Amino acid sequence: MAWDLEIQLLKTFIAVCDTGSVTQAANRVGRSQPATSLQLQRLENLVGRKLVLWEKRKLILTEEGEYLLEYARRIIDLNDKVVANFASDDLHGMISFGAPDFYAASAVSTAMRAFRKRFPHVRVELHCATSTTLMDMINQGSLDLALVTHAYCGDRGEVVCRQQLEWVVSADHELDLTPPVPLALLPPGNLLRDVAITALRRNQIESHIVATSESLGGILAAVNSGLAVGVLPRMVLNDQVQIVRPGADLPSLPKVDLALVCNSGSSKLADALSRQLASTLAEL
Repeated sequence: MAWDLEIQLLKTFIAVCDTGSVTQAANRVGRSQPATSLQLQRLENLVGRKLVLWEKRKLILTEEGEYLLEYARRIIDLNDKVVANFASDDLHGMISFGAPDFYAASAVSTAMRAFRKRFPHVRVELHCATSTTLMDMINQGSLDLALVTHAYCGDRGEVVCRQQLEWVVSADHELDLTPPVPLALLPPGNLLRDVAITALRRNQIESHIVATSESLGGILAAVNSGLAVGVLPRMVLNDQVQIVRPGADLPSLPKVDLALVCNSGSSKLADALSRQLASTLAEL
């Protein structure tokens, strides 16, 4: 039966080979770790060969994997050149874009790289802040485009992604979840914080906040050290944390919608970046 190699599968394969880690590859291609593992498996099923082996968490390419990697790089290089040559718009200028720190470090960075490759003459000014702050900037006209939690933008935003929230703890340290549960959370007024506290209270589980940070790095530092349990969107997880499945210790958490919001004077630049972000996030 005839079959074709998929460009996205090849990009994921290259990312895994270059980083030597499914988690780091997931951050590079802007997907969750499970989705990245599934893409690698799909590629192996497609070619009917084992491409990578893992020995003590170290990646080893099989002979078939080394063969495919060489040609995958050539294919992606040619693909990128063709796409750049046939870019539909020759845009110039500057656009201001905002996103919460959590998302700027994962899928957003992947979308930005793709956008800059397609539109090399456009300068993107990135602002990292909470969703409420970004919505204030949109309303004040100081931002052209923002990616925010949909709950904070009402009917103005276009939902482009839905992320499952997860309880996470350190992958290397044991943490006692006997109440009161120690928490590492964002500051007051953030949806992820409110969701966690509400879920615990609804299930009559006592907790106490031992760490507060506005950044993903701060939350991960508290979690990775074994100090607390955190609440994170699935797309930002790495191999230093592990998911705590809902059960007797912790209640289930909802999914959260992410939306793109343009200010009232949206331009061609904002439309182009919005399309790139929507395309990248839709693949998560």
